[in-house]
Amino acid sequence: MSYMKRFVIAVTLMLLSVTSALAEKSERDNDETQFISYGFKIGFDATSLYMDNIVIDNHTIDRYNRDSQVGVNLTLFTRFNFSKCYFQTGAVGNFSRAAITFDKNSWNPESTEENPAAFSMEGYCIDIPFQFGYNVIKDREYCMALFCGPRIRIPIQNTYNTKFVNFGQENIVEVPYNFITTLSFGLNCSIVRTFFDIEYDLGINNISKRIDYDTTPQDNGGSVTLDRRHSTFSFSIGMIF
Repeated sequence: MSYMKRFVIAVTLMLLSVTSALAEKSERDNDETQFISYGFKIGFDATSLYMDNIVIDNHTIDRYNRDSQVGVNLTLFTRFNFSKCYFQTGAVGNFSRAAITFDKNSWNPESTEENPAAFSMEGYCIDIPFQFGYNVIKDREYCMALFCGPRIRIPIQNTYNTKFVNFGQENIVEVPYNFITTLSFGLNCSIVRTFFDIEYDLGINNISKRIDYDTTPQDNGGSVTLDRRHSTFSFSIGMIF
């Protein structure tokens, strides 16, 4: 069994044991909901890239393959509770990665030879979510809610790494935007103080600010553009106090 699997099992068992201890206390609590709650959650996510524009050597590439890869996240949040609704914000630290592959000759319908190329990215970032939730089911010990809202993603520049395979340029480096806007929506289910979230996050604006590389006599004025947005599907488990 891998270290990551053992870690997830240990955290899950810890949360379940704490929840059982808090269940008896919950029975003695009154029916009033506290206005401000705090919590944390940890989870895994799978990130994919949606390419809006791929240009290699002034040729536009329309066909590509997405390679979704698994990352991890940790969230600390504050929730403001109302009658059937809530507003939640906080800070999310996550490590995400994704990749694409494509044929550089796919722009030419007469080409009979493939010229494969690949692009991958990985790095840490900080997310600030602004989520609005509605409790479809709200009971003393069990709740189910739907939530949605925007979030701001801030890439940590010195941890952001990209890899370009067979692009043809030398020392090619991408510079991302400092702020990326996304829209998330999902499902929250809680039992006493333990909960799990299933969430889908869709990027709204372009990630890539520019791509720098050293020009060579063989470039012939060619350009490189990788305009794209990301989408992330995540599952997390946590506790609220």
